Amino acid sequence: MLFSCPQFEHFVTVLVALLMSLEGHTLSHLHRAVSGMKSIASVSRFLAQAPWDHRLVNQYNFSRFCRIMQPQIEQACQKRLEKQPKRCGPRKTSLETGYLIGDDSTMSKPRGMKMEYLGKYHSTTHGRRIISHSLVQ
Repeated sequence: MLFSCPQFEHFVTVLVALLMSLEGHTLSHLHRAVSGMKSIASVSRFLAQAPWDHRLVNQYNFSRFCRIMQPQIEQACQKRLEKQPKRCGPRKTSLETGYLIGDDSTMSKPRGMKMEYLGKYHSTTHGRRIISHSLVQ
């Protein structure tokens, strides 16, 4: 297990704060970006002293990505092999490439003045900053 329950909560809080922070990436900025964040000291201890390793987190996420994508890649390779014309000799090996794409869409919320995490974000559609949610998928 990578995290204990409290460590996982801090990890999620830090990730959300990094995504939501408009000002910077100091602990104070992260604290202001996320409502309900308990204390700066607890997040500071999590980042400085908690016994977790970022390499294990990266390794876990990459292996999870591969585990999810492997059946889809094999299925695409099989379809490509089936479409190849029947010829003498060995078949060409199929090469499939996968991409991981981050989409930071800005969702306009002109009437959502009391919505949580609402802010002014740049919209390429409108060409200016608008009242919206900015999400990363």
